[in-house]
Amino acid sequence: MAWRRQYFRMGHFRKKYRKNQETADEFLDRVSNGDPELRKVMEEQKFLYAGRTLSNRGIDDLISSMMNCYSRGFIKDTTADILQANTDIGLTFNSQGGQGISLSKIRPIDCGINHGSYASDGIVPWMELYNRTTESVSQGGSRKGALIMTLDIWHKEADKFITIKSDPDKIQKANLSLEIDDKFMEIVRNDMKLRKRGIQEDTVVHIKKNYEGNVIEYDVVPIKLYELMMQEAYDWGEPGCIFTDRFRNYNLMEYCADYQIETCNPCGEQPLPKHGACNLGSINLGAFVKNAFRPNAYIDLEDLKHVVSIAVRALDLIIDENKDHHALPEQKEMSLKYRNIGLGVMGFWDMLCKLNLRYGSRASIEQADKLFNIIFRQAVYASSQLAKEKGAFPAYTPQVLKSRIIQKHFSQEELDSLEISKYGLRNCSLLSIAPTGSIANMLGVSGGIEPAFQLSYKRKTESLNNGETFYDVEVGVVNEYKEIMQTDTCPDFVTALNIPWRERVDMQATIQEHIDTGISSTVNLPENISLEEMKELYLYAWEKGVKGITIFRNKCKRSGVLI
Repeated sequence: MAWRRQYFRMGHFRKKYRKNQETADEFLDRVSNGDPELRKVMEEQKFLYAGRTLSNRGIDDLISSMMNCYSRGFIKDTTADILQANTDIGLTFNSQGGQGISLSKIRPIDCGINHGSYASDGIVPWMELYNRTTESVSQGGSRKGALIMTLDIWHKEADKFITIKSDPDKIQKANLSLEIDDKFMEIVRNDMKLRKRGIQEDTVVHIKKNYEGNVIEYDVVPIKLYELMMQEAYDWGEPGCIFTDRFRNYNLMEYCADYQIETCNPCGEQPLPKHGACNLGSINLGAFVKNAFRPNAYIDLEDLKHVVSIAVRALDLIIDENKDHHALPEQKEMSLKYRNIGLGVMGFWDMLCKLNLRYGSRASIEQADKLFNIIFRQAVYASSQLAKEKGAFPAYTPQVLKSRIIQKHFSQEELDSLEISKYGLRNCSLLSIAPTGSIANMLGVSGGIEPAFQLSYKRKTESLNNGETFYDVEVGVVNEYKEIMQTDTCPDFVTALNIPWRERVDMQATIQEHIDTGISSTVNLPENISLEEMKELYLYAWEKGVKGITIFRNKCKRSGVLI
């Protein structure tokens, strides 16, 4: 069977997903749940569910969730909701889900409470509480919790949020990202242009906020906050940033008022409303290349479209199977009401290598544009066919088909002739590009849309064993190349640190046009990149229309590559 090929990592399978000493064949039987088509594409390594489904589907007396992604959304500025959020994320971790929370609504330090009778301690004590919960509560005994905390860049404590992880004793178990709107970036762009002309007249924005009758006023200098964020990212790889105008609005639910995206799951690929839930799975793009590495290499698009349809159906099934396994009743309600799924990819870099395309080249970006256009269109059609068979998601309205992403990909004539207008969609979200670290590593392929970090290297993990463990990783596509081309020579495939950052951003921005949710991707930077160039990178990413950006500079103060 395909799973015994030399670049499949059986050890990773045993440690992460194997149950009760099952064989690989028994694993496929359990996870495919009697569906021969699904089992076949899994055995052929063309599609895999994400980790929680691989671990938990088909388990008797299941007490954990089969979904990876949840969001608690904005935490209200009340002690009751702040503490309830801590309980909610802890319970979600315990059922093996990851969580996202936004601190943007919480009043800052020294703001009055009860008309000035007391003063607020601000966001930091609550960040420490949530961090401790993430550290302390395991995900069903399998690994520690996964959390992202986000904060509005206009919040009075944005500077503390930006710098807090530079303290090794503070907030080391959660990802941090800033919520940045277009107004902020427009000011930064304008002031950067003025500075280049020798004019330093930094824009100052006066903020006035009212927290239940307690008024607080302060000034924000956007370019100074931006520079602080750049310095921290340069040194520590965090915080990341979410460009909120695009992040919250470019999706299928763009014109549906009841669906308000607040924050995201821990890796950022799934923007979600409060208590939103989503299960993930990924297609291995490298498995669809025919005549790999040869001049006549091509993608079998018909097979790819067939697998997209199988995957959409497979992910949709998990929503109903999992309905009684969410940690919170609100999560169950949102999951059934909106039926979010997140179909992503892995092996994208492998695919380009097999097609003899250099990642980031004009040809590779054009190929990505065409490919993800096809994938999105097929996912929409597959979801509509499910709606014809089983009904649209309960909150569906025709406004979904007015969204920019649908209008970009379908004419009205196509929507009518394909019966999408008639039956609607089964799912309110369809495509999400997760990092796929564990499942991609198990198959020996590149994760998400990331290029391989190196052709061989050591990887650090905090999830397979207690504490930190380093282990060797060899890139599977190199083995395939040597096998197919009958050579011992290692090919000169481009890797993450050899790709100019503009090409990385261009690739992500191009693909984002076809992804209705988000993309988790890290731009790897060489050690010698200048801070000034990093300032240009973030601005360029915003201008190109990505929903968020995260970087990691080689040999910065935070070392290691985490799963």
